[in-house]
Amino acid sequence: MKQRAMIQYPRSEKCYVSGRVNKIQVGMRRITLQDTVQLTASGEKTVKPNSPLVVYDTSGAYSDPQFEKGEAGGLPPMRAESYGRRKDLCRDEGRGAYRAKPGKIVTQLYYAKKRIITPEMEYVAIRENQQVETLGLKSYITPEFVRKEVAAGRAVIPANINHVELEPMIIGNRFLVKVNSPINYRLELQEPIREVEEQLLNYLAIGCDTLTALFEQEERPMEEADHLRSALLRRSPIPVGVNPLLATAWAGELDWPLFRDRLIALCEAGVDFVRLYPSLLRGECEQLRQRLLRPRSLEYRIWDNWFLAHKGEENFLYVHFDELCEILGSYDVTLSLGDGMRAVSIYDAAADSLRQEELKRVRELVRRAWDHQVQTMVESAGHAPMDKIQGQMKEIQYMGHGAPIFTSGPLLTNAACGLDAVGMAIGGAQAAWQGASLLCCSEPEEALRGKSDTRRGYYQSLIMAKIAAHAADVAKAHPGAGMRDHAICKAMAEGNREADAEALSLIPKRFLKLLK
Repeated sequence: MKQRAMIQYPRSEKCYVSGRVNKIQVGMRRITLQDTVQLTASGEKTVKPNSPLVVYDTSGAYSDPQFEKGEAGGLPPMRAESYGRRKDLCRDEGRGAYRAKPGKIVTQLYYAKKRIITPEMEYVAIRENQQVETLGLKSYITPEFVRKEVAAGRAVIPANINHVELEPMIIGNRFLVKVNSPINYRLELQEPIREVEEQLLNYLAIGCDTLTALFEQEERPMEEADHLRSALLRRSPIPVGVNPLLATAWAGELDWPLFRDRLIALCEAGVDFVRLYPSLLRGECEQLRQRLLRPRSLEYRIWDNWFLAHKGEENFLYVHFDELCEILGSYDVTLSLGDGMRAVSIYDAAADSLRQEELKRVRELVRRAWDHQVQTMVESAGHAPMDKIQGQMKEIQYMGHGAPIFTSGPLLTNAACGLDAVGMAIGGAQAAWQGASLLCCSEPEEALRGKSDTRRGYYQSLIMAKIAAHAADVAKAHPGAGMRDHAICKAMAEGNREADAEALSLIPKRFLKLLK
């Protein structure tokens, strides 16, 4: 009996493309198209086969019918196969975690600057091209091009050396626009790992590129959050990020030694990127209270309360930034610099002195992170009217030295009450067209109102963000971005719309049921 894959797509099969430089197998999805049937002048039918379409695939081994989960329920540790031959890594046998040997640097940025094409660089070059050469199209994305973009800091490959199950991907303006989604679980569930795995499979099936684990809450023991995060990492073929401040805030008195230990533990667990706010300083945080609406983020509230409780002390992430980068570099964890001064209302969206001061610090911090060979992204979002987006993206690109931009939205209006995901998708498409590289899904209204079951809202936001990202890819003329659109139009012209449209759709019909 033929085995069924855990994730299935209509008229599709899993295929693998071999690397030419490194021993890698890149997972892709091959979509079979209907034959073209035409009538000759004499009324005879002619059948012309259409070449299959190979598309970017985030589903990992879960869409391979040959895949079988191990005893622990995770993916095979494919990246670890080459670690035994590396002379720059060591492993703590007690903790089972890899790290850079003393005096060695293991980041993708370091290797790119040394003109070394790593397996990760070749992997993402093959993924991004989607085999467009077989259709007679040309692509500028070669392993060497990937290396140059990473070396310049214009792209990042979030790939912690301890996330050995990862299928490498790239974030940068010259590549496909990627989408990030939060992942959480309900407190009342008796089997949270099963819940997290179900969500993961749905996110992967829809096409999520990266995840942010939001397992830390005051009501939950830290050990439970750590256990869930470890289970997610062992199952996830896409990068997983965290906000270490949230993972530390409930552990006790928040200070640098406690945060540092927590950060090391997260790096050893395998998180691929961290969202931090070292640019949010005491003076500006106090002035933010004068805005009509202050940031709603938990990170801002934690820092606001910390500044009130620690008179005269400055943000310890800024004070200890160099040591922080040394830790991240030892595991090749990508740094995402948070945008603490972002506006949360259209009223406050105009650029002000607080935002300008933060951008100056971001510019400084990006350069300092690069000095430590740490891959870096810059976050930007908040609320902004449509006519301000282009200017904001150009400003952030300049102030961030061209580092990839990670954006939530921006939300174009405060009047889309209950449908913020729509406003953010429109804003996200505009921002991605103008330079943003990673779109973050909006937080569902259910989460903001404290409700526990937020899955439907996250799925809805992810689907809208995927459409926004694809629209930007088409606008930027990314190699092969319009292949789906052209194939669907061809199928419609030939009367094969029903047969091909579902298989070619960015979001197959069967996954739309997740919104119900």
